[in-house]
Amino acid sequence: MYSQFFCAVLTLTISCLSNAYITNNGRMRTFGTYNVPKLGQCVIGGPYASGPMYSCHGATFVETTGFFQPCTQHSQCYHAREPTEWCRLLPHQSWTNEGCHCDQKVGSCVIERFDNMIGQLQWTFCTPKAEFYC
Repeated sequence: MYSQFFCAVLTLTISCLSNAYITNNGRMRTFGTYNVPKLGQCVIGGPYASGPMYSCHGATFVETTGFFQPCTQHSQCYHAREPTEWCRLLPHQSWTNEGCHCDQKVGSCVIERFDNMIGQLQWTFCTPKAEFYC
């Protein structure tokens, strides 16, 4: 059931594993290699849809120096970059294909990554390009 739900949430994927599921604490468990998906529509129902710490895609919030930048469409986030803390990913972390984008649920420019070590999709607020340094 969880595998089917997770695959339905992803509209375009590089690979959707038949043995992937999101646990009750927001972590994704897989058996095999996980390919970072291109995320599509918002998660519908459950704690991911209503919980304030989750993005539209069900990612868990990670606090960084990024900050809330109101938006209603992706083009309003083209000026933004990842926060400094996320500038250089660790070997077990991967970007999603979205970059900084307007999250429909959060109403701000956000960026998402996947942490393969703990099996979790994560999000944080973006930083304006003028304030970005790496």
